[in-house]
This record gives sequence, structure tokens and C-alpha cells, in this order.
Amino acid sequence: MMLFHHCFAFPSRYEGYQIVTFLLSEETLNTLASFCKITVGIFAFVSGYGLSAQSEHLKDEKIPAAVGRRCRKMLVSFWVIAIPCMIALQIAQNRVISVYFQDGRVNGVFYLLIDLLGLRTVFGTPTICGEWWYVGTALIFILSAQFWRKAISKYRWLPLAAFVLVPRILDVGYLGGTVPLSFTMPYLFGIYFQTCDLFPKLDQAAKKLGAVGKLLLALVLFTVSFFLYHSLDSSLYEIRFGISPLLFILACRMILSYTAEPVRALSFIGKYSGNMYYLHSILLYALLPDFLYQQSWCGLTLLWLLAITLVVSVLIEKSKSWFCTHRRGLPPTHTQREPGLMPRLSLCHISTFVSVGKEVQLATYSFSSSAAGSEAAVFSCTA
Repeated sequence: MMLFHHCFAFPSRYEGYQIVTFLLSEETLNTLASFCKITVGIFAFVSGYGLSAQSEHLKDEKIPAAVGRRCRKMLVSFWVIAIPCMIALQIAQNRVISVYFQDGRVNGVFYLLIDLLGLRTVFGTPTICGEWWYVGTALIFILSAQFWRKAISKYRWLPLAAFVLVPRILDVGYLGGTVPLSFTMPYLFGIYFQTCDLFPKLDQAAKKLGAVGKLLLALVLFTVSFFLYHSLDSSLYEIRFGISPLLFILACRMILSYTAEPVRALSFIGKYSGNMYYLHSILLYALLPDFLYQQSWCGLTLLWLLAITLVVSVLIEKSKSWFCTHRRGLPPTHTQREPGLMPRLSLCHISTFVSVGKEVQLATYSFSSSAAGSEAAVFSCTA
């Protein structure tokens, strides 16, 4: 969904290329791709759910160290992709110099460091890749998870109500589609669902509907999610980016309760989705636009982008795993986890959020030492 959104939601990004849509009109293609912006809300929901679950059994004195490790590991995972991408763009297009150093060397170094820390939306500095804005949002989610978890555990739904009312009272308004505040509501929903253990309760209620009833309800939820997103103004961002993704997640859970095979396949992609998120827009807009957008069908553009980013991500994680095991003097077939290290949550997301469906533990606890974690979930991606 994230890749589809970035491929076709904005006609200006593929201007000059002949996009073959077959049965769909270009307007319909753009509308469907635009809807996939809800992946950001899905990422935020799974971030909240996973981070809340990770901190559930941590003692208070261990939380700062665990949060620090999580932030460090997320940034390192980001740098492993970002720095080679910057080098490639500088060699191919002189992009690093033209983007960061237009205001002099000192400012250029500052802009570069801010981008690598994921804070460019905070400072409003230039960036080499607009889609990397979510890195800063993920950091904020990691740092604030324990606060929100304690508040929701004690007061239940009141923090969610306060989050809706206080910005309205202060007349904050909608700040844009790349600002953490716009996606805090689905993040809080994730913490609320985990803290109150709502998924098992919803599963029990859904069993009473039977197979046909669950399928019909899932279709209704998909439809309502779609129309909520497209019919509401962005000023109602709590609903557009909060309720709409939540309904989509619930619908996916019902559909995927019939079989585990899609969950396994999507969970495999989810392990590498962090890398795919960091990498895909660089390939799509800068390095391989001619190859990707000149395919004979728009679906091939999406499939090629998925295949290339997945293969590169797998190779990156295999290389990281090989380096870590040999550096620690371990046999290549073994991995090691630091004592007290929180389980890794893969940012994407496309797959991980679907895993919230039948086997929510796949979305919450991904212990693979090679998981691509830009923590904060599914995937991602993002938009």
C-alpha cells in the first residue's frame, strides 16, 4: 500500500511518462493510491501497540536504557540505508551538494546532520528524500510511549479525549501530513488496544457473526474506511488518519482469520519493510524512474519496485547479520540479543499491520535480530 501510494497518488511525480492503467482511469488510480496514505496511520497504530507491549514488563528503572537502545538501533538501521543512498545520489546527480549546501558549508553540515537524525520536519531544513520525515515521528513515538501507556492504563479513554479536545481549544488546527501530531491519534489507539486487551474481546464478538457475517462486516468496514478518508476534510485529521486506518485494520483481521498463509507471506515482507521504506522513494524518484515508470502496465511498476526493494533489503540484512555474528565471534548460524533489549518492531507495516489480523504477536514481537526496525510500525512507510 505504501509503495502504491507513492507510485501513483501524485500525477506530478510521473509527469512525462505514459502510465497504462487498463481497466482503471487515471483518476481512479490516483484516488485509490491516495487512500493508501492511511498506511501512515496503520504504522502509527502498530507502533503504539508494539511499543506498549514491549514496555509492559519492563521495570521503571530499566525503561530509559531500553528506550535509548531502541532509538539508537532505529537510527543505525536508517543510516545503513540513508548514507549509501546519499553517496549514490551525489555521484549520479550531485544531489547532496545541491540540496544541503546551498546556504554554505556550515549550514550544509547542519542540514545533513538534521536529516540523518530524522528531525528535518522539526527544523524545516532541506532534505534529500521527503519520505524520510517519518523517522522523526518514530523517534517521538518511542520516547513518549511509556508516558502515554501509563496515562491510558490509569485513565483509559480520557487521554484520547484530551488529545482531541485540547488542540481544538487551543485552535491548533491541521498542521500537515508530515507532522507527528496528525498521526498521534492512531498511535494512541494502538496503545489503548494493547493496554485494554481489546483484540481478544473483539474476536469473541466476531465469532457470533459466523463466516458470512464476518465477511460482510469486513466489506462494510473497508467501505466506510475508504469513504471516511476521502469525504472528510483534513481538519478532522483524528478521524481521517485515526478512525479510517483503525477500521481498515479491523477489516483485515476478519479477512485474514480464514487463513494463515497470507499472514506468513506478509510477515516475511514486514521483516524487511523498514529498509524498503527508506529505499523505495530514492529508487522511484531519483535512480530508477525511467525503468519503473516505463513499464507496459502500472501494476508492473509496483511489482518491480516491490521486488527490487525487497531483494536489496534482504541482502542488507544478511550482510548486517553476517557482520554482527563474525564481530562477536559467534557461529554464523547463531544470533545473539543484548540482555534486556526490547523486541524489534518492523516499521512497515504493510505486512506487519496485516499480521495484527490473525496473529497479532507477529506485529508486536518480531525478535529477529535482522529485522529492519525503524520502529514504529507498519510500515512506514510511509506517505
